[in-house]
Amino acid sequence: MISRENKEAKWGTPHQLTSNGADQGAEWSPDGRLIAYTNSQGLWIISAEGGEPGSLVEVGDPAIQSRIRHTAWSKDSRTIYYLAYDAEKRASFWSVPASGGEAKLLVRFDNPTRQSSRYEFACDGERFYFTLAEYESDIWVGELSINRK
Repeated sequence: MISRENKEAKWGTPHQLTSNGADQGAEWSPDGRLIAYTNSQGLWIISAEGGEPGSLVEVGDPAIQSRIRHTAWSKDSRTIYYLAYDAEKRASFWSVPASGGEAKLLVRFDNPTRQSSRYEFACDGERFYFTLAEYESDIWVGELSINRK
């Protein structure tokens, strides 16, 4: 973490917030108070000021439990959404309260030919935006699909 008072001020001295590592990029909450990150043990949250990280979702044996890959915050900073992959590499989206509690399965991609194989996704509070991949060759083709209800 490194910060400064304003755009004209010099940058302060950097300091490390966590000591348990992170696999994917950390995600700041919209209110700027918290940071969510993942590692091989699960999903963690820490104050932007530092301190002891809190475990929100624990992952034990990856052969049994899903591996968490990417996170996104709700607009009100109360919920963290995450993308996980099980041992068969099937994707699923989950949510967990930032204050702690039980994770809730939102959607699981059961069709092996229609998987969300890229780690990044976005959520606007009503919809998820993600990539579905179909591997046929070394040529990449993109198709934008918008579902308006």
